[in-house]
Amino acid sequence: MQRIQQSTGLMVWLIATVLIIGGIPAVAHEDHHDEAEAHETTEDHEAHHDREDHDGHDDHLAVSEHLRVLHGWTRATDHDHTRVFMEIENIGDEPVRITGGRSKIGERTELVGFSLEDGEGRYQPLDAVPVMPGRDLTLAPRALALSVDGLDRPLAEGASFPLVLTTDHGDIEMTIAVEAADAEQHSHAGHAH
Repeated sequence: MQRIQQSTGLMVWLIATVLIIGGIPAVAHEDHHDEAEAHETTEDHEAHHDREDHDGHDDHLAVSEHLRVLHGWTRATDHDHTRVFMEIENIGDEPVRITGGRSKIGERTELVGFSLEDGEGRYQPLDAVPVMPGRDLTLAPRALALSVDGLDRPLAEGASFPLVLTTDHGDIEMTIAVEAADAEQHSHAGHAH
């Protein structure tokens, strides 16, 4: 009975944390693109990618009509699974629900939330998490993440791979950077895009 109460309490804490995060105003960055740039078309984005390819920054940013997704990353591993983290900004005028993902290097990608059970950390599957207009949602270690299971290869530091973030407003293609096995954040976190 105590175990059920602990698990229930931790899930309530996780849900409350998600709701609080959804209510925190987006952090302003000095060098954010203006709204017109944030809503650029696919062709504009590809042309911008070609221009910016020399400094590698464009690999750290994916933009849709509703979301900006920054700094997608994971840790180097030789296991058959990994957790993917990122910063998500709702730049639209309506809520967007993050529902999961897809990756060609894994068999299954799902949204998960971290909880403690008997003093041990575990990730539990989640259906969807909303991001409100003008708000941020951060997927980070020991919080929310995308779990990629059934990896077809080890992930070496410095490598990258494509991933699709799925939402109720469409999919967003992005590049995930592989950081050190003990990394706690993306190596470019804090850089303006």
